Amino acid sequence: MVKSRLIEKFQEKTGITEVITKDPDLSWAKDNYNTLIENLHALVDCLKEQHQSLKSVRSSRLDVVKAIQGIAEETPMWEPVGAVMMNEDGENVNTGSYASIMFDIDKKSEMLIERFEEYVVQYAEEWKKIVKTRVTQSLRSLERSRIEYDHYQRKVTTMRNSIEAMNDKGKDPNSGFTEKLTRNVEKLDEWRKCYEKTRIDTYMLLNEVTLRSWKDLQPLVLKMAQFDHAESSDAALKSSCLKEVVTILQDIAAGHRISTNGRLKQLANDEIGDVYTGHDYKSYKSLPKSFETQQKSSTKSGSLVNHMKESASQDKNLNLLEQLEARDVVTPKASENGQREKNGNFRDNKHRMSSLLSSKESGSAEDLDEVFMESWDKSDHSKKY
Repeated sequence: MVKSRLIEKFQEKTGITEVITKDPDLSWAKDNYNTLIENLHALVDCLKEQHQSLKSVRSSRLDVVKAIQGIAEETPMWEPVGAVMMNEDGENVNTGSYASIMFDIDKKSEMLIERFEEYVVQYAEEWKKIVKTRVTQSLRSLERSRIEYDHYQRKVTTMRNSIEAMNDKGKDPNSGFTEKLTRNVEKLDEWRKCYEKTRIDTYMLLNEVTLRSWKDLQPLVLKMAQFDHAESSDAALKSSCLKEVVTILQDIAAGHRISTNGRLKQLANDEIGDVYTGHDYKSYKSLPKSFETQQKSSTKSGSLVNHMKESASQDKNLNLLEQLEARDVVTPKASENGQREKNGNFRDNKHRMSSLLSSKESGSAEDLDEVFMESWDKSDHSKKY
């Protein structure tokens, strides 16, 4: 744009010179365009935020599953909750556990999220970019043609006024001035046609991208609907698998008497004896007499491994003793003499077992097995069973 046009544009902006060519309809179309751009800008921001949210949810879901696996490992919860299996390609295979189902869902979620970014987010960004670029170019072209058109209107009007003034004074304009007027009239006619064409093109473009923007919105919403449908369909396919996991977890709760709401209140408020669900020591009194001595000895010597082995041996010995006592209860009633004989044998054997448990050098599991089998042979249990 030449310097004179820039000056004229500045004068129009500051009100020094009045704008000649005005178009109210075009102003209305530009207002609609500005509204569309604002909405597109908000849409793109929301879609980007949703995309980041989907990625964040996926990442958080994986972190949660891995944390659950760490707690469930080597517990009754491992098989239905944490167990996973990989194929030859190192990909997760759905084994029916909660973790494998979640990893399978994650693999498909990753693919869906990538498609969401490609077909939804990028489409919205491209839509806004194309509309903004195309309309901006058209408006600039229209403004340039309008400035040129207004320039030649002013110039021709000024020259014609000069000729009229000369005629009023009885003077004829020279040929050079007349030729100049003719050239400017031709320029005026060219820019008038150019402006009209540009104005119509711009008006059509503005109306198309605003009034019929729904045609550009349709592919976007279609892709979003397809994404949501694929996501929900994939979740539905996993619903039956998750239902089986729920059933297994409910069976575990029933088998171990776990309340639906958990046992946190009991852990917080009840006595440990009421909360304890282990099968080794029900109270401190049930600990072997040598346990405390051995614990102190092993702690002082620093032999933690030996201490753990001795504790495991004590546990096995106690279990054998409990089996022996339980057998006394279920033994069928025999004759009075036979009963006294068996009771005497059991007392002797139990005394031997108690001695093994309480001695400083605790007896091995094999010693207790020998006592147990001896008592079994002396009874008539083998005949009964």
